Amino acid sequence: MIIAADGTNSIVRKQLAPKLDTSPKLVGIRQYYRGVNLSQNHNHVYFRNGTNGYFWAFPLKDDLWNIGYGTPEHKPKENGNVKDEYQFFINHFPELKKAMANAVPQEKIVGHKLASFSKKAKISGDGFMLAGDAGFLIDPAWGHGIDKAMISGRYAAETAIEAIKSNDFSSSTLRKYDQKVHQRFGSEMRKQYLMVKYFGKYNALLKFIAPFLKMIDKRIS
Repeated sequence: MIIAADGTNSIVRKQLAPKLDTSPKLVGIRQYYRGVNLSQNHNHVYFRNGTNGYFWAFPLKDDLWNIGYGTPEHKPKENGNVKDEYQFFINHFPELKKAMANAVPQEKIVGHKLASFSKKAKISGDGFMLAGDAGFLIDPAWGHGIDKAMISGRYAAETAIEAIKSNDFSSSTLRKYDQKVHQRFGSEMRKQYLMVKYFGKYNALLKFIAPFLKMIDKRIS
């Protein structure tokens, strides 16, 4: 039995279950900066009318910032070039333009394609379970997954213990792992994906939900 935790581009998943990769794809780029003039007390997220993507500025530690842009992969024509959109936010949004005026990049822009969790995603099969990023457990809104990787790892271990005791490593037995993960994260991840997909394109929605999203500092349209 294998518990695969080998990342978004999981070799185990590609070898044992190439047809399982049915989850939504996200395209994201990020760059670390120092000297960003924004509040470090919370994350900052920005949307632009007419696109499905969003720009983020996440404070880390020691004045280091994660600056980036993400969008669903299936909307390339609507969202334009990802790097162009990233620069558009920095150059044309007044608050960001001011905040980034004296910021110093600490690296080149790094790009990633991320597989995001969906209700269709199967994360186990005969003799294997997929944990963390390998199991599509990447938050589509904030891009993190450490918490979900740790929890899914625990669920996989619990399921593995049961399988070893019964000497049954079939997909029907290991499906209990899927059920635990879907029950814990399914609703949350779906809501986050819909936020990324629609709130930029239909920006007016933000005026109704922004008061409930403490992570959003300000809406700029």
